[in-house]
Amino acid sequence: LFKVVLSQTIFANVATLPPPAKTDAVTPRLAVVPAGGYPPDDMPVSDGDSNGWPSLGRDRALRKIRKAFALHIAGDQHLGSTIRYGVDEWGDAGYALCVPSVANTWPRRWYPAERGANQAEGAARNTGDYLDGFGNKMTVFAASNPVDAEREPAALYNLLGLIYLEKDDSRNAAASFLRALKEDPRQLDAKLNLDDDSLFRHTDLQELRDPAQEDELEYRAASLDIAYVKLDGDVGCLVNGAGLAMATLDVTTAAGAMPANFLDVGGGATIEKVASAVSIILSDRKVTRVLVNIFGGILRCDVAASGVVKAYRDHGINLPLVVRLLGTNAEEGRTIFAESGLPVTFADNLNDIAAALGQTS
Repeated sequence: LFKVVLSQTIFANVATLPPPAKTDAVTPRLAVVPAGGYPPDDMPVSDGDSNGWPSLGRDRALRKIRKAFALHIAGDQHLGSTIRYGVDEWGDAGYALCVPSVANTWPRRWYPAERGANQAEGAARNTGDYLDGFGNKMTVFAASNPVDAEREPAALYNLLGLIYLEKDDSRNAAASFLRALKEDPRQLDAKLNLDDDSLFRHTDLQELRDPAQEDELEYRAASLDIAYVKLDGDVGCLVNGAGLAMATLDVTTAAGAMPANFLDVGGGATIEKVASAVSIILSDRKVTRVLVNIFGGILRCDVAASGVVKAYRDHGINLPLVVRLLGTNAEEGRTIFAESGLPVTFADNLNDIAAALGQTS
């Protein structure tokens, strides 16, 4: 369920003015900055037209929005912006999209003289962590400052903002459109992440998939219906069950090692599917050892063991294995590993796993 909060204005004031101006009364008389220009001494100001004050009420509202994991969409600021709120720290609350005004007749702007803190590499000068004129924490990602685009009618903003909330989105993103000479919107950028479980209803979207834009190993796993996320460590992890997989990552990290992946092979995996999963793990060049943590149920331990051994033999590889098998056919699985000739260290519990990882580093 995707939640959205709608209000008249955002809960921060993305606006600057040149000194000595302190109120918005001068805004209609401000000259529109030419494309590529940047006023040298603008300062953040407070404006009662925003919902950035009083701070106590503002922070209380943001805590409720944060608890609901909701996106905040608002307008009535004339200046379009995309920000993330901060309550106690920068970036600890939700995101907000303020749609731009249609007209340039009240040219609010965001040109802070100082660069924002924690800017992304290559980001615009006026992005990053800021305090607005009320002292509210906000992280600015974009602001649609009005520019003289030399297009008619000149009183219109040059950017349009759209956001899509459909097609079973698990994450939605704002898109900006440039007003072209013939009033034909040209899309500048947009990103859309879809819930994989809903794609079967949208064949039109399936055709848009570009494997070249995805991690090669994650794409291979997805095509085999294997839940796999590539990480930065060197310990390859083969687990059945998402909860056990998360616990395994925690144990690996607590042992002073770093997991190379999250992988839930699933409950009904066959020998071939387990072998394919291990093949994906072994295809990661960072992997120097493999941790197998299986709680046998629908997926029997002997099936998991046979799949691991098959993948090792197919790859002709001899990386150290730390193996914990519990549940259905656990003894049979241990026998398969013991007779495989592979470098296996058996573990009976999570503490044993941590100790074995330390020994195989």
